[in-house]
Amino acid sequence: MEKKISLKTIYLLLVITIGMIGLGIGSTFALFTASAEINNPITLISNLGYESEIIEAIDVTVPAGGTVTSNININNSLSNTINYVAWYYNVSGNYALGIDESSTCKDTSGSLSSSSSCTLGVSIYNGDSKKLTLTIGVSSSKDDVVLSSRMKIIPKEPLVVYNPLSDFECAITSYDDGTYIQLTKYIGQSKVVNIAKTYVLDGVTYNTDIGNSLFYGNSDITEVYFQKGTHSHGLRRVFMNCTSLEKVVNFESLVIPDGMMLDGTFADCQSLTVAPELPDVMILNGTFAGCTNLIKAPTIPDSVTAMGKCFVSCTNLEEAPVIPRNVNQLVGNFSGCTNLTGTVRIEAPNIEEFSETFTNTITLELLDGSATLRTVQRFYANMGSPSNVIIKTYSE
Repeated sequence: MEKKISLKTIYLLLVITIGMIGLGIGSTFALFTASAEINNPITLISNLGYESEIIEAIDVTVPAGGTVTSNININNSLSNTINYVAWYYNVSGNYALGIDESSTCKDTSGSLSSSSSCTLGVSIYNGDSKKLTLTIGVSSSKDDVVLSSRMKIIPKEPLVVYNPLSDFECAITSYDDGTYIQLTKYIGQSKVVNIAKTYVLDGVTYNTDIGNSLFYGNSDITEVYFQKGTHSHGLRRVFMNCTSLEKVVNFESLVIPDGMMLDGTFADCQSLTVAPELPDVMILNGTFAGCTNLIKAPTIPDSVTAMGKCFVSCTNLEEAPVIPRNVNQLVGNFSGCTNLTGTVRIEAPNIEEFSETFTNTITLELLDGSATLRTVQRFYANMGSPSNVIIKTYSE
């Protein structure tokens, strides 16, 4: 493989040198570089044989829309432990990095004991319409490793390749808080969907907005990942009747306006066994209705004020979540949950409406002297005090 120092690497060396002088670092350092295209698989062998600052780097070229994995072999030939950091030189563009599953290093930064080695498989995705050349490398020292501001630690998580915009029907939509590219329908073929928090359309970068009914009725998708910071102004029926859906990641991180409702959002997702955690919405209405294999419910956010038929007919649900303080309506939430047992703690002191909530024998733990206690007692008195409900009280 031809070894060379590119112009960008020369610039990188100057940046690092100036940075070290500015920081008053007195140690010497060495720089090793190489360059390769995607057609020439790359391995950077980093031999940590000096106690002073060492920097080893390689330029990786990734074609438009492509992904390439480069191995970084890190070897410590010293008689003592040494610190290392695997990094990339941050440039503009639509790209992402992550660690390949073949990696044996525990982290992208840390320490390596004497006479030991490990391998980092660094995967790089290029989402732009032109090729990308990115510098990656390893810095090491017996002391703390110092990076320049443009050198970023390679993420230790697996690479996430976001679905292209062509996998969605979309529209440019304006709200009070800005203009978004709203995803309205998924039309892609992948069963695992990764949604980016921004997309580029006609050269303009927009924040992503998740639209109502985005995946409605899609029986093929199994997993959906949201990049943290993705927006939504409407989450009604987003996953309704997605019968193969098993996992939704970072749903709780969605950026939403105040007062939103999750209306039938996951209804009839029959393969969902563990509910995703929820963003700070106000109303849960039929949110998980008909999820017949749901075993574990999410934590109910403190922002919720009303719950209606949220878990109705979740026949495998084993434990009810705590009902938080701000809830004032609890209607039909656990009706048809035939596997639900144990104690349900209701911390909300002012529930005004309570009806048809439980099917199985259940114990309700209610705040002593609260309006909620009186509402529940009145409801079951009118129903003839059915034997499947036991009421206990607690004091704050």
